[in-house]
Amino acid sequence: MLSKSKVVIAAWLSAVSLLAHAQTAEVFKLSNQPNFVGSGIAVVHVVDQLRRNMDALSAGLPDNEAAATTVAANRLQALTPQEQNALRASAIARVRAAEYGITKTPAIVFEGKATVYGLFDVDRARSIYLTWLQQRGGRP
Repeated sequence: MLSKSKVVIAAWLSAVSLLAHAQTAEVFKLSNQPNFVGSGIAVVHVVDQLRRNMDALSAGLPDNEAAATTVAANRLQALTPQEQNALRASAIARVRAAEYGITKTPAIVFEGKATVYGLFDVDRARSIYLTWLQQRGGRP
């Protein structure tokens, strides 16, 4: 039979283990939505940014396909490293959203396995996630 102190320690370790799994979150939003609040935000993905970037890069391209290809290539080559990183991040946002099966925003993904929709408060979403996780015996 376990002593009370061992039961308390086991419960505490279980809670710490669950919390450790949910410390960071990937969050998904549209560019016109508010920013997320809370702690443990690993990455903010703006899922419509790629379209916005492509629209900007495509603006005013010639109708001739060869000429448009040349102009587009020149525009891409002229991007600063910061603009290249932003373009890369916008592509990654779309890929990650597809990988997780994100169907609407805002969305907050924990452990790459569970998604909480409709909140911009990461701490509140984490609380919901941890409650759900505990109800499932600590397994997503």
